[in-house]
Amino acid sequence: MSLDLKPWYVTGTSVVQSCFVCGCEEILFVDTSGQARIFSLITQQFRPASLSFEKLPFGLHSSPDGACLVLSFRDGEQSSVRAYHWSTFGSSQGIDLDPFDLPNAPTILTSFVNRRNVHLVAIDIDAHVCRSVVLDITKKTSEFMFKETGVKSVAKSTTKITSNNSLIDCFADVWTCFPVVAAVQRRTIVSSVARKPRKLVFVTDRDHDKFAPHFSDLMYEFEQRTRKPTGDVLKSMQVSAVPSSPSFPGTLFNNPSKLSQFRAGEWLVDLLCLIPIQIAVTRENRFLPLKDGVTSAALERSLLGADVGQIVDALSLGWYESVFQSYMTSKPVKVVSSMGEQSVGKSFSLNHLVDTSFAGSAMRTTEGVWMSVTPTDDALIVALDFEGVHSIERSAQEDTLLVLFNTAISNLVLFRNNFALSRDITGLFHSFQSSSTILDPASNPTLFKSTLTIIIKDVVESDKKEIVREFSTKFQKIVEEEQDANFISRLHAGQLNIVPWPVIESRQFYTLFHGMARLLDEQEITHNTAGEFLHTLKTLMAKLKANDWGSISQTLVGHRAQKLLGGLSNALTFGLFEVEPDAESLKNFDTDKLIEKEDTAAQFFLSTPDSPATQREAMLMALENSFDQFGHRSSTVDAEWFKNLSAYLEHLAELRIQHTCSCMDIV
Repeated sequence: MSLDLKPWYVTGTSVVQSCFVCGCEEILFVDTSGQARIFSLITQQFRPASLSFEKLPFGLHSSPDGACLVLSFRDGEQSSVRAYHWSTFGSSQGIDLDPFDLPNAPTILTSFVNRRNVHLVAIDIDAHVCRSVVLDITKKTSEFMFKETGVKSVAKSTTKITSNNSLIDCFADVWTCFPVVAAVQRRTIVSSVARKPRKLVFVTDRDHDKFAPHFSDLMYEFEQRTRKPTGDVLKSMQVSAVPSSPSFPGTLFNNPSKLSQFRAGEWLVDLLCLIPIQIAVTRENRFLPLKDGVTSAALERSLLGADVGQIVDALSLGWYESVFQSYMTSKPVKVVSSMGEQSVGKSFSLNHLVDTSFAGSAMRTTEGVWMSVTPTDDALIVALDFEGVHSIERSAQEDTLLVLFNTAISNLVLFRNNFALSRDITGLFHSFQSSSTILDPASNPTLFKSTLTIIIKDVVESDKKEIVREFSTKFQKIVEEEQDANFISRLHAGQLNIVPWPVIESRQFYTLFHGMARLLDEQEITHNTAGEFLHTLKTLMAKLKANDWGSISQTLVGHRAQKLLGGLSNALTFGLFEVEPDAESLKNFDTDKLIEKEDTAAQFFLSTPDSPATQREAMLMALENSFDQFGHRSSTVDAEWFKNLSAYLEHLAELRIQHTCSCMDIV
């Protein structure tokens, strides 16, 4: 936000200091003439009241409780402090505070525990000491209380045991926002059979006996409040406190029997799968894939006029690239996605279904498309979290592009709906119907294989049947009007579920996630390997960016053929796909497995317009020298020797050709 203050100041006067008025949308400005005025960000005007100083303050602070302004003045080596109440700003002379035993250094005004405990703090750099003075600030105020008439009020005496346990209580916040035991759990670390119980050790010099009981109470209150399934995860956690000592880290980490040991690769993949990545956004009616989760103007400029193949080669999914392309490339992939209106719990539901950690809140936090991965024993579960449809920030075309991408790549689409606010089904699914006419499912047999599951949130038990009946009737009307062009048949192969979902923190809320997990397990696998899925995902995003509405199957084949053609020369010459900067063997690009067909280490010559004749002769000589009978030419009849040499060279060439063809056939 920019402020134009020129009309409020005469020429030659400028602002030298400023601070916000705590609790208000106002800013205090001090100019070079020594005048202090309050500017309102709402009215875009200065208040009429002002203060004038003989000399400019050294520092100015607004108290955290919003009561007063505290100014510091310096006179040589001496400093003084004066306070002004905001409520009497401009009509009082201020209050001069007694001299403080504070270093002659810049100060800050802050609070501890609550906003009324205000401290003026300064740092003595020479003495390596931080000093503070508590300010007792009083102000006139009125207290209001809501009280029901006819009910006696009883004063409850409570003994507050603790005042600030944020470093401990934050665990309950994490358990509330993210799953403790998800319906589909990550199974990345499979090699550790001796995993130790989780331990939480607080290093502190006091109250060692209070941490475990407090943590136990925290767990109990959390379970009673949220009714989340926790299994034995929380109960098995060992909580303790130890005093701080130089030997503490060594005694903990030098005893392997107390620590879990993992394979580095499994542990690293498990960590990476906790981090979602943004893969695409929509802006100005365009679908924009991201490289490594970052919006790049340079990338957009480089892709101007690029075809689909060039866009595919430019895309990268950051840390998930190696998971799909190498580490778990042979595993099949299932895709579950979450769509719906804003602030209906899309991210929260996806987290508790497939053990992801998408950010979510009452405010709009998801923009575009975010991706996370949950490895399981049987497959990789790819979770896609979409921003809310019908947003005021997005056009109808942008909604359509997001829906098209979602329905094309997913196996299970979860569409959350607030039934109390949105009963216009036709309008709500307009973007689905619009996207059904863009890509032809018949021309893209590997896409549009998802089941659409409409989740109606906050439904009480008595309304379930009626709500399902109402939704079914409205969808039946859409099918009758659109006939074979209806989006349910075209985008979801006629697969539709309507699920009334109970209110949060009810006993049934979390049990339904296991039903969704079973539904996901029943979905047909359309992405046989992670490598194949990665290629399909990038190609689909590239086609949406390039507005290419042709068959994706033809695009996939064309791009792969183009890639193979680029490596054909190296494959025939060296038996490698890449030679520089690092040698890369021929492999199956969908599974990352090396071609096991027998090959030779020999190098062959391929004639090109730029190849010198001397290179041909040198490589032929090298092949002849590798012949095991090369040194016996003088003792062998020429006709027989040349016949054996020709057979040897033909055998080497046949090995190389078969090795190269094996790569082409697999791909």
